[in-house]
Amino acid sequence: MTRPRPALQRRTLRKRLQRLREAADLTQMQVAARLELSQSKIARIESGDVRITRSDLIQLLELYGVTDRAEIADFIEIARIARQVTPTENRDILSSAFRQYLEFEEIADRLKQFESALMPGLLQTPSYADAVLRTLNGVDLLEADEREEMEEKIARKVKIRAMRQDALFSGDEPTRTSFVLDEAVLRRQVGMEIASPMVMREQLAKVREMIANPAVGLSVIPSSRGAHPGMNGSFTILQFPDDDEDPIVYLEDSQREDAFIRDDISETGRYLSRFEYLQSRAVSGPELLDLLNAIESSYVPA
Repeated sequence: MTRPRPALQRRTLRKRLQRLREAADLTQMQVAARLELSQSKIARIESGDVRITRSDLIQLLELYGVTDRAEIADFIEIARIARQVTPTENRDILSSAFRQYLEFEEIADRLKQFESALMPGLLQTPSYADAVLRTLNGVDLLEADEREEMEEKIARKVKIRAMRQDALFSGDEPTRTSFVLDEAVLRRQVGMEIASPMVMREQLAKVREMIANPAVGLSVIPSSRGAHPGMNGSFTILQFPDDDEDPIVYLEDSQREDAFIRDDISETGRYLSRFEYLQSRAVSGPELLDLLNAIESSYVPA
């Protein structure tokens, strides 16, 4: 039996409600006035930022002229699943934005990611992920009791990354993924801060494995090609099986709450264009293998 997916149902519900309102030739302000609700509430229901109650849903369907009992029952069931929240077991280690991102990642059928500084989490080996997380969280600067707690959280994060990789790259219909990396990602010798050159040796082997995976597109922008717009920061684009579902752009930032860009076709379109441009500047295939060979021979011990 297929497991209900709240993120998918929330997107389905808000899109269907928006279409019904537009078909009824009503604005959000008019709907709010007729139901004696705030316009902001109607806007948040259609954006998916709030979980709609059964009573509010019934009122909206009545206003939009939906009278078929089977259709009403279908809406009620979708809303019930949509109201389910993300599991709480990782609330202490993952931001609310990232937990929501993981829901969307699970239902996306295409993922495009640009990274300028570090290997994408979906391509990281456990040792690379552990080394990066230890450094970013300043484990060596913590007191003994704090260090133990942080190391336990890092181990859980590494496990989550491995589970995501298995979910996306395994099975009969793996998610189609495209990664564009700046050459600096491959040049940064992660692991040397803990005197472990094997970290990067294993990571480059993982990169070669991903290059050979037909479901993965991987290319690298050589530093010799100069500056590029990706230097503004890393980003991820998720696209969905239903072409009517707009893409989502996710901006990860460890210094603040992560950000989504959605329901803004012009802005998500700019990121799609940026990704395509960065991809056009990157090398893949034999050229990428040559670049990897040069990088590997420059710092990884034989």
